[in-house]
Amino acid sequence: MRCLTCNEIIESTTRHDHNTCRCGNVSVDGGRDYLKRSYPSGDPSTWFEELAE
Repeated sequence: MRCLTCNEIIESTTRHDHNTCRCGNVSVDGGRDYLKRSYPSGDPSTWFEELAE
């Protein structure tokens, strides 16, 4: 995912590989096993761009 606040791209490559962008607004977890996205409340499209394939 790409954080729309700090523009950093973060990814999770393995299960339980939790990563957070440098500004701390969005996080990703799950690798290819599952998709877990964390972000402040509200519309997710205001916080991040989904880049999962």
